[in-house]
Amino acid sequence: MEPIDLKALLIGRLENLDVRESIRLFHGRGQCYEGLEFLTIDLFWPVVHITLYQTPDDEFIWCLVNDILNLLIEESLHTSVGEQWQSNITSASTATDFFPIPPREETHVTPSEQAIFETIHLQFRAGKSSRTLRLGNPLPPVHHVREEGLRFKIDLQRNQNVGFFLDMKPVRSWLRDNCDQKTVLNLFAYTCAFSVAALGGGAARVVNIDMSTSSMAWGQENHRLNEFDLRAAVFLRHEIFRTWGKIRQYGPYDIVIIDPPSFQPGSFVAEKDYHRITQKVAAVLSQEGVVIVALNSPRLGFEFIYDLLRTQLPDMEVDRVFDTPDYFSTSNSERERKVVLCQRKSVRVNSQEKLAPPENLWVKEPGCADGHRGGRG
Repeated sequence: MEPIDLKALLIGRLENLDVRESIRLFHGRGQCYEGLEFLTIDLFWPVVHITLYQTPDDEFIWCLVNDILNLLIEESLHTSVGEQWQSNITSASTATDFFPIPPREETHVTPSEQAIFETIHLQFRAGKSSRTLRLGNPLPPVHHVREEGLRFKIDLQRNQNVGFFLDMKPVRSWLRDNCDQKTVLNLFAYTCAFSVAALGGGAARVVNIDMSTSSMAWGQENHRLNEFDLRAAVFLRHEIFRTWGKIRQYGPYDIVIIDPPSFQPGSFVAEKDYHRITQKVAAVLSQEGVVIVALNSPRLGFEFIYDLLRTQLPDMEVDRVFDTPDYFSTSNSERERKVVLCQRKSVRVNSQEKLAPPENLWVKEPGCADGHRGGRG
């Protein structure tokens, strides 16, 4: 296999990109780039956020950051900043030498539409522990990112997820286009990004449910950030399996979103608990309602979802499979997040012809596919 020109890949991602839109610049986790399976690079303007799922040696980190700095020098108008950073790196002997932060006045970039980034933030997530390194400006004290005109709060200093999943953009886009005057149930709402997208598309009401108080507070902040009328959003801090009485009170629902954690002992384990959710959905769904079923497990494939439909929702079928964004290249799509939209068999939406049978719905191609799935999302 030929050496990977990471800099060229990054330039390709940034071409014709509005840098204020959040995007994954590099997805090593998709197993398409030999030797870089542990690496992801995201642009959360004005920060390039690098996540390493194993700890490489200092030389690798040095080369990685240097490539990104060269990109900044060549592609950004703020060349003086990049040159200052590069000077710091060139004079350093190891990675630990250049990561101490220079004085802010030497590296500060005034945010503008033309600045690609002003901070490089590395997060090491090998094992259960997490540590971070930073080069450039301090992280924004309150960090808001943008997607298709909507704004979301993120936190890059959290040990795990930043509060916003880039790979779910196709679902948020669909909600923007299909929620006008609809009532939406958002199960396992987390930071309520789906709710923001639904209200951005004109939803009449969204009911968000999550057992995490901090996540619900974060979700409310996301709604205020977009200046939505909070009377159109309901936030229930409940354990989902114990609150179906309240869920029914706000129904019936035109759209139900099920996006649980795949494995969270004590809260939700997909193999054991997913059927308990789908059993109850039909009772709160309107006659022409749709269900979005998401599964984020490398161990469970699409057949798990089809089994759920056959056994728990036999009157429903898959209307579409949401594509993964093309910047999430993968060699084995079954290991990525899987999302389908289901409709009652008697009422199909957005499609005039039947899809292929479930076993043929997933289109597998040799090598790496850029998020290609059978059926269009």
